[in-house]
Amino acid sequence: MRILIVQHGTELYGSDRALLSVVAELVERGSEVTVAVPERGALSAALSALGARVEVGPVGVVGRHSFTASGALRTSWDVCRAVGFLSELKRRHRAQLIYSNTLAVLGGAIVSRLSGTPHVWHVHESVADSGAARRVLAAFMRWSKNQVIFNSAWTARSWCKDATPDDSYRIVLNGVPSVMPSGMDEVARIRRLCGADETTCLIVCIGRINRWKGQRILLAAFERIVPVVDRQVRLLFVGAPPQGQPEHLHALERKISESPVRRFVTLLPFQQNPAAIWNASDIAVVPSEEPEPFGLVAVEAMSASKPVVAAAHGGLVEIVVPAVTGELFEPRNESQLAEVLTRLVLDPQRRAELGRAGHARYQAAFTEERFAAEVCDLIACAISSDSKRKDLGSPT
Repeated sequence: MRILIVQHGTELYGSDRALLSVVAELVERGSEVTVAVPERGALSAALSALGARVEVGPVGVVGRHSFTASGALRTSWDVCRAVGFLSELKRRHRAQLIYSNTLAVLGGAIVSRLSGTPHVWHVHESVADSGAARRVLAAFMRWSKNQVIFNSAWTARSWCKDATPDDSYRIVLNGVPSVMPSGMDEVARIRRLCGADETTCLIVCIGRINRWKGQRILLAAFERIVPVVDRQVRLLFVGAPPQGQPEHLHALERKISESPVRRFVTLLPFQQNPAAIWNASDIAVVPSEEPEPFGLVAVEAMSASKPVVAAAHGGLVEIVVPAVTGELFEPRNESQLAEVLTRLVLDPQRRAELGRAGHARYQAAFTEERFAAEVCDLIACAISSDSKRKDLGSPT
């Protein structure tokens, strides 16, 4: 198969890492893979290492700015440039299918519609309202006549409220590589860095630092926990802000420095391989203030046999089974989060039980192999269906 993939950025967060799994499987199956990205970065280097061809140019990225008067004009120009760039890539590499790894790029869908090439749209974003962005993008999704993959039932409902899975769209839950055991020295180093000894419970929150990921809620809850558990607890934040938005990191740093429990809190930058951090942790928290389309870090923690405490909305409710693999709490409710965490901090046996059940659920539903195989099978099916249609002489 010859696949042209369109990607909106080159970081290494959730949808980016999901793409690496898909590309690795495509290459393993003998496919020729070309990935169009707007710039070079960590993701493009990882794609090249897998054997994919990486091409840099406009891809037609849309964002919140695209729905303002000035932003709409700029986005329209970017999309026009993207259509030209992607059309040339499709022609030069004789792509049989275009795969857009986000709803935030429009160029691939337009080229597909204009050329009659099959298109798979993998949607990792959800919307919680019915504003202009949702209406416009949902209408565009219908116009482009794609095979659509949603990363959770929540994501599907946010775009297609009355739809049910059929031949036009599928729900494929994300998968991640299993977190491998780390050396004892590395685990001990992480725990020492956080001031945690063998009897200390280390709470970890890994994720992008922005306005809605919930770090401030977790910090407020942690301030309630420390006096109750006699200071036998530590909190570790790991992550970086979105590119060009350092104010979110500065705000978190300021809140930590002003906190009465600041000496129990550690902040580390984004880690490309967080295995040692997961292995050093005792509890994983995903405190997102807005619904997560999926919640990849929850699955990562489960693969490392860690109990997960998560906000009860979005895709997270499809991952965490309350009282079985972890606990859910009311979003933005720092008091309830503190109560849940306090119980787990004081009960290491319960943490171990939840962690074992979480690992079993990971193996049953969220492995990288299952996820990549499902996506690649849908890509292969789309190409096969298109070939049969052309053989029968159907109009494009």
